[in-house]
Amino acid sequence: SSSSSSSLFSSIPASAASSSRSFTFNRTEVVEALKRCNERPGATISQVLNKPVTWKSPVPLATVEMQKRASKYFNFKGKRTMEAAERLYQRGLISYPRTDTDV
Repeated sequence: SSSSSSSLFSSIPASAASSSRSFTFNRTEVVEALKRCNERPGATISQVLNKPVTWKSPVPLATVEMQKRASKYFNFKGKRTMEAAERLYQRGLISYPRTDTDV
């Protein structure tokens, strides 16, 4: 059941917990609530709220910032980061990495 909860919520970005991005839920709390519901099969849904949600696209990262974050969060070297970015770009999953010019 924990694998089903993680697969159900894999599409929710980790940034959903950030109040600065105007999300109204905390991803960790939602996943934990689902786990508790799965542990008690007699649970009943008493209310469902349907609210429109607007997802803000993230601001594209400059190349240097992308490399800094990849190093910090994944321990990637610059070359590995750029190779991964190139593969993602070729698959159409990201826009072309930005140069370091700020407009």
